[in-house]
Amino acid sequence: MPDNDYEILVDDPRVGYFTTQVTDMTSTSSTPYRDLVHRWNLKKKDPTAAISEPVNPVVWWMENSTPKEWRPIIKDAVLQWNVAFEKAGFKNAMVVKMQPDSADWDAGDIRYNVLRWTSSPRAPFGGYGPSFVNPRTGEILGADIMLEYVHFTNRVLYEKVFDLKSVEKEFESPIFHKDMNRVSCSMGHFSQENTQFGSAVLLAENASDLKLKRLKRESMMALIMHEIGHTLGLNHNMKASQLFSPEQLADSNFIKGKCLTGSVMDYAAINLTRDRSKQGQFEDVAVGPYDIWAIQFAYTPFQSEKDKNNLLNRSTEPELIFGNDADDMRSPGKAIDPRVMVGDLSNDQITYSNNIFELVDEMMKELKTKFSIEGESYQELRRVYYVLNRQRSNAARCCF
Repeated sequence: MPDNDYEILVDDPRVGYFTTQVTDMTSTSSTPYRDLVHRWNLKKKDPTAAISEPVNPVVWWMENSTPKEWRPIIKDAVLQWNVAFEKAGFKNAMVVKMQPDSADWDAGDIRYNVLRWTSSPRAPFGGYGPSFVNPRTGEILGADIMLEYVHFTNRVLYEKVFDLKSVEKEFESPIFHKDMNRVSCSMGHFSQENTQFGSAVLLAENASDLKLKRLKRESMMALIMHEIGHTLGLNHNMKASQLFSPEQLADSNFIKGKCLTGSVMDYAAINLTRDRSKQGQFEDVAVGPYDIWAIQFAYTPFQSEKDKNNLLNRSTEPELIFGNDADDMRSPGKAIDPRVMVGDLSNDQITYSNNIFELVDEMMKELKTKFSIEGESYQELRRVYYVLNRQRSNAARCCF
């Protein structure tokens, strides 16, 4: 463990960070514990400068097995977080390098933070971002991002469209498991569903290869930014989808280049417009206002406690709205705030869900014609049918 001048940061409930609980066993206080924020040890080279490069940036190595066509997109997604770090006073806090073919280390070496490209036979998720910390301080010591090829395949496996047994199961958070040491994220699963749905819609309307490639690019960007956010210490924000109205999301000029929600740490639905001629951005291509604010909280070298509190007091601003897995309503009987939801989009969930219902119903009418070819397997038709029913189910869940 490092013996350095790292300064601990105590958690604040207005911002969502992973934490390590430290308990003072000699204290007589009724609350002898503190929750320490997980973050990297960033120090300015020039402490007097408003924006300075860090002494030791967070360096990411892209595994040399990564397909060449995806490398620029992966790098771009990682570096999007530098927008947030600049607001915290750091320039080039995130750096991406390519693992040389002559490297004498492999991707499992904990001394390197690696953007891994994997193709597991039974991938747990499309993407996931584990990290490890100093348990005494919360300082992040290393991290990896796992990018599974399955995220980009056309396979979606569902045992059943509606599994009635699931309502009898006790809810178990997808983030904090019973042993409290395992942290997982199903963003890759949600992202894959979004991509499958978007692809089905585009294929049904004979969209160009360029538009299909744009969908895949934006899907990859959103997934990587989300997983990188976890390795910076951020946990989920399932309330962030409330940022824009359905009309704003359907305005291609307004939404271009933006985060579709307040944070890439949400599990938001794909942005598909009812008027297909006005289709703009499908997924996030930039970090959101909440992300920038959260990075400021954890990484800004504040001059005083008052400055930090002034930043935290902005939590009531609409674009900084926050609610994580502990409060989301993804299953019946759980939580109380319908705005903290997965698979939704916009500040008018009913209207957005109705738009999805109508889009799915229209596609169902022509599904057999569009996705079955005489003399060939019905597998593609079956796949799209399941994808559409799953989206109908997601839209219904956001309205109950």
